Amino acid sequence: MLNSKIVATNIFYRGLNIGVVFLINILLSRLAGVNGYGVLSLLIANAGIFNLLSAFGADSGITYHSASGKLPVSKLLFFILFIVLFQAGALVLTEFCFLSASGHFFLFTEKALAYGWLGLIFLLSISLTEKYAALLSGKQQFSRVSKVLLLSNCFMLIVFSILYFLAGSKSLFFYFTVYIALNLLQAVLMILAYHVWDKNPLQVESPGREDIKLFFSYSFFAFIINVIQLLAYRVDYWLLDYYKGGEELGWYSLAVRLAQFFWIIPLLLAGFIFPAVANRQVNEDDRKMLVLVRGMNMVNIIAGILLFLLIPFLVPFLFGNEYRQSISLFQILLPGVLLFCNATLLAAFFGGKGKLIINFWGSLICLLSVLLPDIFLIPSAGMKGAAFASTAGYAVTAFYFIGIYCYSYKIPVSKLLIPEKNDWSRILNIFKRPN
Repeated sequence: MLNSKIVATNIFYRGLNIGVVFLINILLSRLAGVNGYGVLSLLIANAGIFNLLSAFGADSGITYHSASGKLPVSKLLFFILFIVLFQAGALVLTEFCFLSASGHFFLFTEKALAYGWLGLIFLLSISLTEKYAALLSGKQQFSRVSKVLLLSNCFMLIVFSILYFLAGSKSLFFYFTVYIALNLLQAVLMILAYHVWDKNPLQVESPGREDIKLFFSYSFFAFIINVIQLLAYRVDYWLLDYYKGGEELGWYSLAVRLAQFFWIIPLLLAGFIFPAVANRQVNEDDRKMLVLVRGMNMVNIIAGILLFLLIPFLVPFLFGNEYRQSISLFQILLPGVLLFCNATLLAAFFGGKGKLIINFWGSLICLLSVLLPDIFLIPSAGMKGAAFASTAGYAVTAFYFIGIYCYSYKIPVSKLLIPEKNDWSRILNIFKRPN
């Protein structure tokens, strides 16, 4: 069972990880330059969407079934092995067709075979990391996931610090290779965390027909939701790259990454909420969700105001003057990103309760409210048009989830959003073992 100490410990580890990832992004943006950073951002976006499309919602299904105990781990391991092998084969076929049709690979906009291998390794790395993290999260081993991510990212920070301060200028291919190799190391560490450190045997059992139906009945619906949501996150990248090119994409992607640091804590809390609700550890008591959302908003409002004022000084200092164009983009994105944090927690709550239809409509609303403005604004306004479209879409989606939750549980919106006295102490008590 979760308790307040576990929650506080994981927030501490994730907070450290935020700082480490932030420093890694600073080094990568300086080593690769604006265009190179745009290419890397597009690789991450393309690999993310392919991973989601080819995994059929397996990550959500693994966490759900691991938490609920409806399927044994041995059968979940079979699903992991099968899906990873399927993803590898699907990517090879996709890259072959894409190279034949367009003259370059899908994950990397290059035609050299070495880039094809790098893309394959990167896809398998993020796939294995996410699936084993899902297994650990379902067993509520949140600390192990946090420690592996922090350890591997600290090592990545050390490597790129050496490259930046001591190694001299290298090719973009070299930096991409190092980045992908370190992601592979992260996947290996996550596997070791589950099978060695958490002492889970590597036993694979073939599922029966009912097991397959049970697994994919949840996973496939979650897959549809995740695909729609990821498209909402990434459609602006593709349209901006198509209409304006790599330089504007580089500026915009940095602003997006900086703004989305606000999503890390909500995603951490959502990672607690989802398996806890699926495992019936969180009852119908509305106060728990209210306290979480209010506490998160309190922190976000304070941090958001500070960063809005400080970002004009921080970006040139940390990333260099060539990234000054990212400042106004960050300020435009910030309101929508902060509002969307509410949607993250509420979607995890509804997902744990199996009310995926609510999340489906929320994701569809998000995609449409981002895509339609993007189509009209990006060709003429470029990266600023993309920023306005994204912040509007995130805000609309947040209001949808807030409205559904407040209507369903008969709660005033002010009770959900406005912080109250003693909220912080209540947050630490949410996951304590009931008496």
